[in-house]
Order: sequence, then C-alpha cells, then structure tokens
Amino acid sequence: MPSDPTKPIPASRLPKIRGRAVQLWQSPTIAERMFALTRINPVLLPWAEVRPLMAAAYERIDEKPPVQYGPTREVDPEVAQRFCTATSVALAAADLYWISPEYTRVAIASGSKLPDMWVGRDDIPAPSGLLAFAEPVTEIAFAGYTCPVTVFGWRMVPGGMWLNLYARTDQITGAARHRLRENNGPLMPLSPGAGLAFDQEIAFSDDHARRLWGAVLATFFLIRQPNLTEVTDTPAERDYTRSYARAHGGRTPDPVRVVDIRHHEPRQRTGTATPTGRKLTVRRIVGEAEGGFWRDQACGPGWSLRRRLWIMPFERGPKDAPLVTGGIELVRRLR
Repeated sequence: MPSDPTKPIPASRLPKIRGRAVQLWQSPTIAERMFALTRINPVLLPWAEVRPLMAAAYERIDEKPPVQYGPTREVDPEVAQRFCTATSVALAAADLYWISPEYTRVAIASGSKLPDMWVGRDDIPAPSGLLAFAEPVTEIAFAGYTCPVTVFGWRMVPGGMWLNLYARTDQITGAARHRLRENNGPLMPLSPGAGLAFDQEIAFSDDHARRLWGAVLATFFLIRQPNLTEVTDTPAERDYTRSYARAHGGRTPDPVRVVDIRHHEPRQRTGTATPTGRKLTVRRIVGEAEGGFWRDQACGPGWSLRRRLWIMPFERGPKDAPLVTGGIELVRRLR
C-alpha cells in the first residue's frame, strides 16, 4: 500500500530509512549524481564561505584543491567517492531523532527569533545524527521539483560540522516522482551539503535559508533543555528488527529518540487571587504576545560561557477556568 505523503515518517521506521540512505551513499552512482562528474548537469557546490570545512569534509586533499572554482568544473572522482564513503560511514553510526509535530512548530517559531546564528561543539547532541521533523520545515525547488524538507543529517569534521538536507521522495511533487523514489529510496539528498564552523556567526544568503537552519539550530538548543524537552526511546519496526538481526549477528538496530514538548501543570499562585486581591476567573498565557524568547544563561568556568535557553510562555490561573488567548499559534500546554 503506498505511503501517505501528508503523514510524518513513523518514528519506528526511521532506522530502516536510515539503512536505505546508507546504501544510497554507498552506491556506485551517487558520486556522479551528487558531483556531476560527467559535466552533463553540473552542480554548484557551496564552497564560497566554507572552504576550510569543505576541505575537512573531503579529508583534506593536500596535493590539489578539493573542488574547482566554477560550476562547470569536475570534482575528482576519487575525492567524490571518498566524500560519499565518509558520509555513509557517519550515517550508519548516526543517532536517530524524531521531532514531534508540536516540537517542530516550536523549533520553527523559536528559530526565527534567534538573535544571532552560531553553534558550538557542546550544542550538538551527537557526533553524527539523522533528524526527522514530523512536519516540513520549508520547501526547496530542486531540478524542477518542489521538495518539502523534513530530514536533516550531520557529521563532525575538524572545526565544525557537515550538514545534509534530505527530501522524502513520496512528498516530492512532479511527474517523475516515482522514478526518483526508485532511484533514491525513501530519502533523496538535495546536494552534497554545506559546512558550519563552530563558534562563528553564520551568514545566510536569504530569509529562506535562515528559516531552515534557524529551525535546525533551535532544535539542537532545545534538546538540551530538560525542563522543556521530553526524550523517549522507541524501537525499530518489528520486521526490520528481525532482518537487521539476521544480517548483523543478532544485534538489534538503534532505537529512535522521540523528542517532544514536556508538558507541565500551569503555574498558579496559592488560591486564585492576584497580588491586587482580585480573583482569577480565567486562564491566560503570560508572554503569549511575544511567543517566547531566547536567554543566554551563564555557565562554564567562572561563568565565562553562555548557553542558549528558550523561555516559553506559561499559563496562569485556575486549572479548570476557561483559557483566554490572543490567538498566537505556538504552544498551548506550556511549562
């Protein structure tokens, strides 16, 4: 039965999808598709701002530049294959994260409010990972197709991390969607990727890119907030677990970390009175108009470092009273 492109990837299916993506990066044709080695359909690689990281991602080819300076130039086949192999190895060991619909909306909203865009080594939850949002973060036009972006992967390289975006092939709109799914499997990488250097301001070419990476970085920051984030493990699908065990000497596939909003009881004062003595008869969301905000928390030796925390709005008033809201669509069950 065909999958429903409007529904999120089930968390239990993510290990199987990861396995198909690993096979794709190991296939003999992926380097040619990603790097246009034949010059027929050249791909402009994002080397302008991130060349040091790109050199690291290509395992520092010292005897010649990792890529040439022009959209019609070829990438050396050995370099391209080395890159694809490193990507497949990192993906096979990647931690798996599934982001709930509510959490996805919080990540998009909070990511748009990041005062500046940077990320540190300690902000990354794992050396390599594959993160699936329950809802598309944005859409990208790619080779005549409209691709909702819901899956994101990363791996560490010296000085930063290398990032890849994936589109679900069942969500791509276009006449040749079925052919794309046959050639790529459930996920299709949209480019060879890009690099982000640690502890450096990230410059983006447009608001579209800022929205995308803002949601990803906000997810990293939010995962580290135990008061806001609830992380539970879910096993892989039973059929995949059995086939994986047969192929790997009885081992079970990695569980998926399901990331969701931690719901708390609304904050309430003793009784139902305000400081002025008036009785509270309704519930209100304090800070709803702002929709939440980021705060830099001092940490580290001598409080010299800063950790970003997202401060959510919160409910105030009797638990069973009606909720009065100004219509800001973000999160209703807040801390």
